[in-house]
Amino acid sequence: MSDSNKTQYVLQGEGATLLCFFVLSPREELRRVLWFKDGAEVYVWRKGRRPLARNLFDKRVDLSNRSPSFITILSAHMSMQGNYTCKVETDSATSQNDFFLTVIVDSCKEDSWTTFSDRVSCTETVELDCGGMFPKPSPACGVYNDQTGVYLNTVPFDRVEPAANSTYEVRLHRVFQVGDWLSFRNLTFRCHIIVLGTDWRSGISHKLFGDAGCPPEPPEIVNGYYNVSGEETCWRTPAEGSVTRYYCLEGYEMRGPRELVCRNGSWVAPNQLLTTAGLPQTPATARPFKSVICEVNGHAEVGWNSLLTATMTTLPALLSLYLASTST
Repeated sequence: MSDSNKTQYVLQGEGATLLCFFVLSPREELRRVLWFKDGAEVYVWRKGRRPLARNLFDKRVDLSNRSPSFITILSAHMSMQGNYTCKVETDSATSQNDFFLTVIVDSCKEDSWTTFSDRVSCTETVELDCGGMFPKPSPACGVYNDQTGVYLNTVPFDRVEPAANSTYEVRLHRVFQVGDWLSFRNLTFRCHIIVLGTDWRSGISHKLFGDAGCPPEPPEIVNGYYNVSGEETCWRTPAEGSVTRYYCLEGYEMRGPRELVCRNGSWVAPNQLLTTAGLPQTPATARPFKSVICEVNGHAEVGWNSLLTATMTTLPALLSLYLASTST
C-alpha cells in the first residue's frame, strides 16, 4: 500500500508498504523472511537481528523496522516495479506468496496539454507532448456527448515511443471541425492517460465548439412576427445574449413580453433574469418561455360590443312603440 492509500500502484517518490501474509501454528517458530524482486534477493528479515537490504532496496527502505510482516519503502523508484516473492521459513515449513508492484512516473502534467479554440473557423485543436512517462501508457480518449453520456468515437495516441531511460514519450495532435459534428450539441473531448491494471489516470476534458446556444426557432407568436438579433454560435444557433423581438399584426395587441433573451440555452423573458430583490437568477430558476400571443385590439372589441349592445337594447323599445301605435 502506498502512502496515498493506493493498493494497485505507487507513485515514484512516495513511500509504500509491502506486506507479507503468513500464519504460524502455535508451536511453529519463524526463522527468516526472504524477499525477492524478479528472482533477485532484495531484503532479508532474521530473527533477533537487523534486517538486510540488498541491490535496489539498499538505502531505500526503513531498516529500523523489525517486523517480519512488511517492508517500508522510503521513496519508490520506477526500477522497483516488478514481480515480488515473499518467502517465509520456519523451523518446520516454508511458504511463499507473490504479487506485482506497479510504480508510476506521472510526468504528463496539465502543462503537457495545449488546446486552442478558433471561433472564426470553428475548429478545435488539442495537443499532448509528454516525455518521461512510466510504465507504458494507454489512451482512453474520444469525443463525448454530454447530453447522452456516450462516447461517439475513440481517439488513439499518435505516438508512444520508448526513451533511452526506459520511460516513454507520448504525442497527440488532433484538429476537430464543427462541420463533422453539426448533428450533435454539447460535445467534450475527453482524453486520459491510463496505466492498464490500475485505476490511475491523468488527462483533460475540453469543451468543443462552445455552448450549443438557443433553439434557432424561438417561441412562436400568434398573429404576429419576430426578428432575432445577436451573434451566432459555431452550431449555427443564436448565441448567449441574443434577443428575439416580437411584433403584432395591425389591429392586435401583445400579451406577454415583447422581447426574449437567450440565457443558458433557453429563451427567457428579461424580467425573469432578476429576482424580486433585483438579484440575478440562477439558470434553474429562469423558466423558458413557450409562446407569445397577439390578441384582438381591445378598443376594436369594445366598439363592436357597444354597437351590438345598442342594437339589442333599441329593438325592444321600437317594438313596444309599434305595438302601442297599432292598439290605438
